[in-house]
Amino acid sequence: MILLFSMGFFILIIANYWMNLYILKSTIDDLQIQSMKNVSNHLNEWLEAKMNSLYLARDFVSKLNPDENEKRIHEILTNSSKLAGFATISMQTSYSPTLLLDKKISLCQSQPEAFFYHEKTLFDNTITLHFEPYYDTMSLVLCTPLRTLNAPKRVLCGTLPLTYIQAEIASISLPYDGKAFLIDQNKHILVHPDAHYFFTRFPCELDKNSCHLVKTSECLENYIFSYAPIKLLDGYLIAQLEKDKVYEKVDVQLFINIFIYTVSLLLFILLNLLYNILAYKNIKQLSTAKALIHNFIDHNDKGILIADDTQHITYYNQRFLELLKVPNLESKNNYLSTQHPLYQNLPPWVQSCMNKMIKATIKKQKTWENAFSFSYNNQLFHFFCIMSPVKDGKGNYQGIIIILDDITDQTEEKQQKKEQEDILFQQSKMADLGKMIGAISHQWRQPLNAISILLGNLLQFKKMKCLTDDIFEENLQRAISNTLYLSTTIDTFKNFYVPEKEIHAFDLKAAIQDTLFIVEPHFKNTNISIDFITEEKAYLCTTYKNEFQQIIANLLFNAKEALMEHVKKEPMKIKIILEETENNYTIKVEDNGPGIHINIREMLFKPFKSTKGAKGTGNGLYLSQLIATQKLKGHLCVLSYQNPTIFLLSLLKNKED
Repeated sequence: MILLFSMGFFILIIANYWMNLYILKSTIDDLQIQSMKNVSNHLNEWLEAKMNSLYLARDFVSKLNPDENEKRIHEILTNSSKLAGFATISMQTSYSPTLLLDKKISLCQSQPEAFFYHEKTLFDNTITLHFEPYYDTMSLVLCTPLRTLNAPKRVLCGTLPLTYIQAEIASISLPYDGKAFLIDQNKHILVHPDAHYFFTRFPCELDKNSCHLVKTSECLENYIFSYAPIKLLDGYLIAQLEKDKVYEKVDVQLFINIFIYTVSLLLFILLNLLYNILAYKNIKQLSTAKALIHNFIDHNDKGILIADDTQHITYYNQRFLELLKVPNLESKNNYLSTQHPLYQNLPPWVQSCMNKMIKATIKKQKTWENAFSFSYNNQLFHFFCIMSPVKDGKGNYQGIIIILDDITDQTEEKQQKKEQEDILFQQSKMADLGKMIGAISHQWRQPLNAISILLGNLLQFKKMKCLTDDIFEENLQRAISNTLYLSTTIDTFKNFYVPEKEIHAFDLKAAIQDTLFIVEPHFKNTNISIDFITEEKAYLCTTYKNEFQQIIANLLFNAKEALMEHVKKEPMKIKIILEETENNYTIKVEDNGPGIHINIREMLFKPFKSTKGAKGTGNGLYLSQLIATQKLKGHLCVLSYQNPTIFLLSLLKNKED
């Protein structure tokens, strides 16, 4: 394996070497050609600038008469020559001496070439380029026709020694320390950094219309040549590069490229190896996590279904089928809808409700919960449904998850508990009925005795024949008063023990006073004093009055039983303290009895747990707390278990709040 890898690595290096060599060669060729284009463009622009300067001088001179403005013309040509960078600018005719800028070359103007420039320029009626000797070197002469006022035909010529052109070419850098030189149309070298190459012939064939590399083999022994045409000079600009310097830099660059490639390849192999190791570990961990998740879902006591963002079911566990009472499912339909065979045993109203939950979960991206019941094989089942959207780390919706929980046992337990509570309430009513009858009998005993005495008095006075109208009316009125007291008493007890269905506003202070009136017969002859501590104002509360009074009565009866079982030498007292806060009323019932034993504190508000033995039902405090929390929406608790024992009932001022 290692041998194969090494061979592959070696082949890659060789292939990379030749590939880099080819790329470098192409890059050098492209760079050289592009450089030649830049140099030739620069030289052409430089020559065009010279020609434009010559045109500008011509425009100024053409407006002047040479015979009358010789000095002015001389100044114009002098300034133009300095600004444009010409060696000289001269004006020529075919038959007269030339008006010269530079007097040093006056001897040259008698040469026949000057007349040739004149005739050719006038004949072409445009700018012409000519080469002539200038001192010890060749010069480029640019001539343009000149039309002056009342003067024969003339031409304006600017002289550029080839050394000027050579200096301009030398100012442009070439890659790889290359040299550039200029040849004419006949391939004679006009400008070259080495003077001994002047007027020698360039041996290679050139294309007149484009920039190329020289391909002729005999021209490539020690140098690499490229060329570009110079249209204004009707010649070519040649770039000359030494092969040794080029290939030396190519080899260095190639070595650098191979080194970088090799290091990069080794790093890539190392990183790839590390990545594969980490990827393998991650895949293994993901597989383990996936297996754990599937195992958790499959063996979960809740039914779970997962669907993707297109509402197609991707997974559900066996428990999901069990809760919906679907024994086997081989349907090919995997679209999340209540029309799916998964929901075949659910009644239509449950299917409709679940379908609305699915749509709401997807649309609003929120979690929804609901409880459902359905009958299957004459048995009632209950389940709790939770639907939640599944989102990624960026909060984008990815699907939906449905969780079903079997709540049949809990529902049945609640129903049983409710039935037990109904029984407890019924038992409590019977016990209250007994208390009510005893209290009524106690309250009625004295008025009935009074009525009996009054009626006996009437009979006695009648037998004695001394019954007057005044005596009859007085005894009758007393009997009627006692009868009204009996009626009022029975109404008070009836209202106290009948549960209310609607809330209404009442005064807590008056309600507690009515409760004390009702329970007063039970405290007679007990030596227990009840103190009601409150302020002289109304305590308006909106809730169920009778239920409130029943809780107060229960707390008073419990305090009485605690005091009677452990009689002390000191006076037995019960305090009722009514206080007001911003939003609540608090009622404290205190007694100075022995307190509540630590062993029974935890079961104080539990059903069927009595501290009175056979005398109690064990439901008084349980029912009181149940009424306080569920119907009055208040709170009943113990503030102190001894010294003194304090029960606290807290109520909202308005139950509707």
